[in-house]
Amino acid sequence: MARSTRNGGAVLEPTNGTEVAPSFQLNTDQLELLAKLNGLTNNSNKGTLLTADRDIKYHKSSVILIPEGMSMEQLEVAARKKAQELNKIHEFSRVFDYRPDDGAHAATQVIHRMFGMTVGVETKTMFGDIPPRFRTIKVSHNRTVEVPWGKLELAALPGAVVQFGAGHNKSGPIFVISVESPKKHADKIEAFFDAVSDELRLNSIYRGKPLEVEADGELKFLDVSTFNPTQIVFSSEVRRHLSAGVFGLIRYTDASRRANLSTKRAVLAYGPYGTGKTSLGMIAAQECVENGWTYLKVNAQNVDALRQAFQTAALYGPAVLFIEDIDRYTPKSTDVDAMSELLDIFDGIGTKNSKLSVVMTTNHIEPVPPGMLCPGRLDYVIEVSGLDRVGTEDLIRAVVPESMLEDDIDFDAVYAEMQDWQPAWIKGAASRATELAIARNAGGLVFQLSTIDLVDSAKSYANQLALMNAALEGTPVNKLDDTLGDLVAGAVHTAIADAKIVDTDDEYERFLIKPEKVEAGTDFMLEQGYIDLRNVEILILDE
Repeated sequence: MARSTRNGGAVLEPTNGTEVAPSFQLNTDQLELLAKLNGLTNNSNKGTLLTADRDIKYHKSSVILIPEGMSMEQLEVAARKKAQELNKIHEFSRVFDYRPDDGAHAATQVIHRMFGMTVGVETKTMFGDIPPRFRTIKVSHNRTVEVPWGKLELAALPGAVVQFGAGHNKSGPIFVISVESPKKHADKIEAFFDAVSDELRLNSIYRGKPLEVEADGELKFLDVSTFNPTQIVFSSEVRRHLSAGVFGLIRYTDASRRANLSTKRAVLAYGPYGTGKTSLGMIAAQECVENGWTYLKVNAQNVDALRQAFQTAALYGPAVLFIEDIDRYTPKSTDVDAMSELLDIFDGIGTKNSKLSVVMTTNHIEPVPPGMLCPGRLDYVIEVSGLDRVGTEDLIRAVVPESMLEDDIDFDAVYAEMQDWQPAWIKGAASRATELAIARNAGGLVFQLSTIDLVDSAKSYANQLALMNAALEGTPVNKLDDTLGDLVAGAVHTAIADAKIVDTDDEYERFLIKPEKVEAGTDFMLEQGYIDLRNVEILILDE
């Protein structure tokens, strides 16, 4: 141990009764030199406890331990060289497997807590200096913040320059922090990196949130708070399968794990337009928010963007990846390489315990390749079609206030007129029943819907639906000889390429196609599943 001397020095003495070095005195200058190595002060008995180089150890006492056999002259030379080394600029960096905006937000929060004030630094390039800049990022569907991007100095760490940036690895675009700093700040920089990791783990702006993966891979926050799931009804069988295949894993993740069930899930829901498949995604999004899962709706335009969506889901698990119209991404069965690439994406979504659920929908099951439908890749294939008796009553009660329904409605009679109807049609019939009741009451608004109102509405709606389907199906033309198949296919592709989309939404499209390609082209497209003519209106171009 050491004892103080009058001139401010210290005498090193044996510890634990064993002599480890000759006794000698250190003057004030020498103590100050040693103190500079890591901020030790002679007027404090505690000193500063920091982890530094492997060849130097600091402790809370004012005792200075010197290696046996080292002279004061050697100590002084070593101390000065070490001080010089600690003031040399070194480079530090760490990669964070989070998307760049998420990382920049977390790092900004940590810098404010740990270091306080920052100063932007110009970036020098061969084309001139780039001034300090900020990026505006979304942190929710209705709030944005500004974060620094590029270089900045930390006032609390003299000589340290921090740079935020983006890198790319097997997880896609990720966040990178690089620091140029005197080596003496190494421990504070490592502590900063660790704090950013903790901030991302605990307060990521993306994990546990409902998001949309846009065409370029950027993440957009979704507002699911206004969606009313009570007005979305499925048949009893579909409801059971969706509960087990989609919602059960989100709600009962731990139970699935304890039952030794896989927490990696892939589900395909298929069926015609208007059956609630899009709303299935919104219901899943709300379930995710309630149970701490990340929800990612995919709006990718190609397989590469689809792959990045899978990577994002893996980063922010547990997650649900919702892919609407999966048939958009399925290549021709003859394109072996493209098919292999698509299947590789699904095969690489993670292990049995990945806590990742992929939910896909399609209006057309035919283009989905058989290789994707096998049980090893899809856990559930659920047909979502018309409603059963229970579903029909549930939907009517969901869209019509209870006070507007008579107590003794015969829903068996109502279902007899609406059997296997799609939810959108049933909603339309319920609205029409209200119109009939208003007319029956001469404009009065005090009424209740009766069985007759609902049955009459269904009958009038059924006639309209029958006429609509008959008109859209049209009269089929004679099939072309098989030897002309290739020529027809080429004409169809040309027609589609020349077509002008004049209107489109989630359930309807209109194409403007040259007249000479309509007859053969539309028949071929219908037969091969390229388009569904019930939901496409082909307008002949007037040349």
